[in-house]
Amino acid sequence: MTNVILIIVSAFLLLAVFSFVAEGFYMHKSYLDPWNKDYYKKYNDPRTQIIAHGILAANGHNMQNWKFKYAPDNDKNFDVYLETNRLATEVDPYYTQATISQGTMFEYMALAGNKLGYDLKITLFPDGEYSRDASKEELKQKRVAHIELEKTEKQQSPLYIEMFKPDTYRVAYKKSRLSPGDMEILQSQNNFKNIRVVYIGKGEKYDKIKNYVIKSAEIESGIERIMRESIKLFRKNEREKNRYRYGFSFEGSAITGFKMHLMQALLTVFPGMSNLAAARDAFMTQTKMAAENNAGFFLIISKGNSRHQQFNAGRLYSRIQLTAHTLGLAIQPLSQAIEEYPEMKNIYDNIHKDMTEEGETILMLFRIGEPVSEVPGSMRMDVENLIEGGF
Repeated sequence: MTNVILIIVSAFLLLAVFSFVAEGFYMHKSYLDPWNKDYYKKYNDPRTQIIAHGILAANGHNMQNWKFKYAPDNDKNFDVYLETNRLATEVDPYYTQATISQGTMFEYMALAGNKLGYDLKITLFPDGEYSRDASKEELKQKRVAHIELEKTEKQQSPLYIEMFKPDTYRVAYKKSRLSPGDMEILQSQNNFKNIRVVYIGKGEKYDKIKNYVIKSAEIESGIERIMRESIKLFRKNEREKNRYRYGFSFEGSAITGFKMHLMQALLTVFPGMSNLAAARDAFMTQTKMAAENNAGFFLIISKGNSRHQQFNAGRLYSRIQLTAHTLGLAIQPLSQAIEEYPEMKNIYDNIHKDMTEEGETILMLFRIGEPVSEVPGSMRMDVENLIEGGF
């Protein structure tokens, strides 16, 4: 009997060791290297240094759908394209979130340029805006932006250091409402024409938004093609995170340390655990927690819905996010209710009816509050992998 027990214990220990080795717990987390404050110093080209800051920005579904092309005859110019190989087309069929993500990235680059002594002269959509339902060929042909670096004096913005904090906090927030002073500071970040920022911290509209957040998540979690898209983007262990460096991981749900490695080990050895039912349950649990634990909701609302406005909404989102960090606050997008696929149309129409005026579009919906715990940075690709043709 003793020998049987020893065999069972030995087998269990061997399986445990194998599981942790297989999931890569011992590996260097290269997917976190870009969060290092000195990461940009690896590169000599000022364009690359500036882009190395930009890639830390919040972006839809962590797809990092940025592509850069350097001018062959000018070492201060470069173009920005939407990367067609990393698009979450099930939830973002018209590339609205992808375009907003171009704006979040540019705002980070502009702050980095000031720090390094460059002004970024931007020409938006120099080939014209890509259409609402653009083909991949159109996206490849039309630039998001042409950027020229102009040497200037170095400037240190108080927001610069905030770029190195995680872009999204998916933990509980304290429920105390924002002070009038904090609201004024955050709303003052908006200097874009035809875009307004609305804070809702209590009352009937607050309850409606909370219900829209939960109901939209229920709808989304019940759509198999969307859940499968999310599962495909989930990186279940350190090896996958180092290999792909975009998409989702346990850190996104604030699961870290030994618990994270244990769950990654289990998924590595028993990949069938990562199924539709598990994905739905995890998604709904996280969404309900977010809806119930916050200091209110912000909406970025534009008059119209052009690509220019989407881009500028992204810039504004980054400004609010970084300013929130200076106030000890964090934010998290809750975008399901404003996504544009057919099954969400009823929710989309109703939230616009309740929260906007005629001709307006909600481009961002996010919660805000003081996080109850810190979170790690999310996966980031190396900057050279985002530049077409390398350097």
